[in-house]
Amino acid sequence: MVRAIALIALVAAAANTSAFVPTSSFGVRHASPSFMSDAEVAEPELKKRTMPKGGTVSTVKKSIDNLTKENFSETLNSIEPFLLNEAGASIYAKCMKRIANKAKFLGAEVPADFAKDAAATAKRRAKQDAFIAVKIE
Repeated sequence: MVRAIALIALVAAAANTSAFVPTSSFGVRHASPSFMSDAEVAEPELKKRTMPKGGTVSTVKKSIDNLTKENFSETLNSIEPFLLNEAGASIYAKCMKRIANKAKFLGAEVPADFAKDAAATAKRRAKQDAFIAVKIE
């Protein structure tokens, strides 16, 4: 009798589990050929943030991590165009901190005018200049 009840419970449990399994077309859109033609379907182009020499944020981070005393100045020269033109405010700040820490570790010195006129800091510099002008008057 106990085996019969256990068997019935097992069969009932197995039958109910299919209710929680999604169908194969769950979340998939099917385009009808009558509504769209092949000419209308276009994939959007993704804008990729790149350095002028073909680098990205990840390549800049890797090049900062791979800084040595021998390649310090040439690596900074290759990174600077990205920091000046492409990097946002947070990436700019993080990269400058990484460069300063790496320079301190290597015993090198970051040039005083390195990436100072970055587009990411233009708004902040303008605001600071206006504040100083008001204080001077």
